Amino acid sequence: AEALSDRIAIMKDGKLLICETADKIKEAAEEDGMSSLRASAAKYVCEGVTSMAELLKVTYSADES
Repeated sequence: AEALSDRIAIMKDGKLLICETADKIKEAAEEDGMSSLRASAAKYVCEGVTSMAELLKVTYSADES
């Protein structure tokens, strides 16, 4: 079972969000403007700040598990 701390997020406006699952938190956070580490890193790859190899080295995708 997930701990309560796994189901809580603080949104940009400071409101506390409690969801049934971590996926619901992720969905709400994305709607609130959050981007994943991988998406942020991809932006840096496009800007030439870092390489694709570095992006793959330091990020994780649940699809790869």
